[in-house]
Order: sequence, then structure tokens, then C-alpha cells
Amino acid sequence: MEYTLSEHTHRFAIWTAARAVQRSWTTTKKISNVIQSSHLHEFVNNYANISDQKDFDDLQKNWCKKMIEEFRILNEVATYGRVAKIIAIYLKTSIILAAEEKDSKINFIHPPIDRILLRNLSTNVAELKPLGKLNWTQLEKDDYWVMVNTIRNYIGFFDWRLEKYWKPELENN
Repeated sequence: MEYTLSEHTHRFAIWTAARAVQRSWTTTKKISNVIQSSHLHEFVNNYANISDQKDFDDLQKNWCKKMIEEFRILNEVATYGRVAKIIAIYLKTSIILAAEEKDSKINFIHPPIDRILLRNLSTNVAELKPLGKLNWTQLEKDDYWVMVNTIRNYIGFFDWRLEKYWKPELENN
């Protein structure tokens, strides 16, 4: 098998997704297996076929459900928040970072949600103050989608542009 740029990007996207969610939770191998089983790689090659936000959101829900089931098979408990972040980081690495801003299809892809983003949103947007108390690793499906809709209602979008509030250098480590 020829080693292609697509395969190279896929492997790096798996690694970035794993690093973003692991923190004493599971192994990179298990995360890789779950990503493989969700067929995110096929989406990367065909994301231009997405027609609207609802289409992407439906895919997101299906991927999350599939990943939670796959982690269960691997004897891991995965919350909706964790698998949503795996998907977001994988797609950010493999699609968004290589895209051009004029590519409107990237605006359907959800941003990675974590403590830094939630705290900065709650500090900078008064209506989103309650988000600062959310723990992304504990979000279940309904909590995640309430958060998504709340952000969409107040900010007007839920995509990579939301990461203007993600400033890791402000986090105390």
C-alpha cells in the first residue's frame, strides 16, 4: 500500500484527537480503533457533499452514538462530550486546518469543546455565563445539544470561529 498524504493526515488526526481527550482515560490504540470504526476518514474525503447544518448535525449524532457503542465494546465508558471532542479534533486536523476560509462547508463542523473554551465563553458573553460551570468530559447527549443550541442562539454559529475564545495560554497549568 502506498503511503499517501491522506493516510498521513488521517494518522496525525487520530493522534491529535487522542491527545486532546486522553488525560488518564484510555489509550491511543482504543481511540484509533473507535475512529476507524466510525468511518470519519471517509467523511474527510467527501465532506463537500454535506448540504446543510442539519445534515452535519445528523452525522455528528450518528458518529457519537457509534463511538460510544464502540468504546463500550472495548470496555471503556465514553461520554458524549468526549466522543464529540474526538470528532471535532479529528475533523479540525484533517479538514479545517487545510481548508480556505471561503469554504463554507467547514462552518458545519463543530468546534472542540473543553474547559478553556467554556470558561472564556462564559467570561466574555454574559448570556453564556452558565457554560463556565459545565464539565465537557461529563456532557451527555442532551446536555451537549442544549449547549450547542444555546451557543448558536447567542453567538450565531457553532464552528471553528468559536475558537477565538479558546486561549490555552490563559489556562493555569
